Amino acid sequence: MTEIAAGKIIVFFDGDCLMCQGTVRKLHALDQRDRLLFAPLAGKTARTLGLAETESIVVMEEGEQFLRSEAVRMILKEVLPLAAVGLGMVPREIRDRLYDLIAGRRKTISRLVGEKCGIPDERLRLKVLP
Repeated sequence: MTEIAAGKIIVFFDGDCLMCQGTVRKLHALDQRDRLLFAPLAGKTARTLGLAETESIVVMEEGEQFLRSEAVRMILKEVLPLAAVGLGMVPREIRDRLYDLIAGRRKTISRLVGEKCGIPDERLRLKVLP
């Protein structure tokens, strides 16, 4: 696992959530430096690393775990740095409440915006860990 993730950021997501799957596709498209890897929270990689299934996104970078809005900020730091700075200006308690609000309704939001499950392109499939 260490060799695969060296210099990478692993984004653990809800593999059953269409909104999360769509977000992974968008992040892949924004990943200009090719540093993001993706893994479902219910997958083998998450179990191997001892991550409990959670309602939260988890980001791992150099062995450190980030949850909820801090995970989002770490991802934005990689793909949209100015957005990460802006998000960092909001107190974490407020960010986490907003994150929880959206995360708790993500499957409903997927249906409302018409998010569809799509087969990822070959490059993205190479970045998805089991």
